[in-house]
Amino acid sequence: MLKMSLLGIGFALCLAHAAQAQTTGHATPPDGFHHFSDSDLAALASGKGALTLATLADHENHYVLVAGRTGPGEVEVHEYWIDYMAIQQGDAEFTFGGTATGMRDTGPGERRGGAIAGGTVVSLRPGDFVVVPAGQPHLTVVKSGTVFRAIVFKVRQ
Repeated sequence: MLKMSLLGIGFALCLAHAAQAQTTGHATPPDGFHHFSDSDLAALASGKGALTLATLADHENHYVLVAGRTGPGEVEVHEYWIDYMAIQQGDAEFTFGGTATGMRDTGPGERRGGAIAGGTVVSLRPGDFVVVPAGQPHLTVVKSGTVFRAIVFKVRQ
């Protein structure tokens, strides 16, 4: 009985802490049930150039995107967001770490462009999962003429 009481108190404290979370400009209403089929995700991630992003869910401390690429991307650094990526379609070379140079500011804590020196390159394929810590330079390069798609979970650090 004491364990159940302590567990209940711990759960209440977690809820109280979550309620005090700082807002970051993302939506906060509760989500209803959503189902996205593979063809829905493919349609959302295509047809808008070398990079197409569509938001699947949006909250104050996390959001979820489907990202489609048909060509090389730019170096990216997100100072406040951790990227969790589940690869769904296509192959890409992914460079992470090292030192980014020549970047431009694209928003608060967001930089793009330039190059990465001394990064590590890995090959990404469907079924792979990648974790990119906040502040780490990364670059996705897709061969021209191919389609690459990933679900990206962005979590505020």
